[in-house]
Amino acid sequence: MINEQRKGRPFRKRLANKPQHSVWFESDKKGGFLIFAGVKGTEIKTYAGSATSRSTLDYNIRKAKSRFGLPIDWRLNTLPIIITPTLKETGMPTRQQVRDTITHNHNAYHEMWNSIEAFSERFRETEELRNIRDSYIESLDPELSKAFSDAKDFMKNEHGYVYWNSGWSNCTDYDDILGHYHGVSKWDHINGDGFDMSEEFKPADVAPKQILLDGFKWFDIRLDKMRDVQAAGGLDTSHIDDHEKMILSFLEDVKSRNEDLTQMT
Repeated sequence: MINEQRKGRPFRKRLANKPQHSVWFESDKKGGFLIFAGVKGTEIKTYAGSATSRSTLDYNIRKAKSRFGLPIDWRLNTLPIIITPTLKETGMPTRQQVRDTITHNHNAYHEMWNSIEAFSERFRETEELRNIRDSYIESLDPELSKAFSDAKDFMKNEHGYVYWNSGWSNCTDYDDILGHYHGVSKWDHINGDGFDMSEEFKPADVAPKQILLDGFKWFDIRLDKMRDVQAAGGLDTSHIDDHEKMILSFLEDVKSRNEDLTQMT
């Protein structure tokens, strides 16, 4: 009797030396990093981008992997680390820690912006980092943010001329307010001035009225300089006089109101 010998499943030979495509970076002699895609260690590679610093390197590597259809581990947070100013076991973060996070996020955004050669792509490609930067700033001291918003609303609704024609209302954003009342800002010239940066970052007790009075503290000096320059050039300065009267009227109204500007005192 002949016993049939069963055959096992056919063995499929694996290719031990099958090329593994990937994305990697190399240091650029001119500074920063160059990103390549292909088979590392061989001549099979193509340029896939660049990065000017570590803060943008990981993000650009993810973009390159997506472009070449390679897997991306999205569980890894390779974007700038955000310190949320909420009470933890170790307490609130210090002013310095908050400042460092603001400047880190701001610098990462601008480095990414500058690393993109196609100008038309810059706004879209930097959206993620821009949202991280802005959302962190907006999360700091919500009561101060509301007071700043209420101050601007009062100007716009009650003193429209000053709102639309003053440098403060047109050029001041919440980041400037954080610098003034907390010593933390993405702008170096308003960081830490007069503050102990080792102190905990705590809410500032500032009302809309105080924000406006502080914002227009030196307006008369600026107008005097403008008036002198134009007068020296033989120009009519009557429009500056009219502008000054409107601001003085606005400030008198502010001083006559309560702290939240809702009632006359």
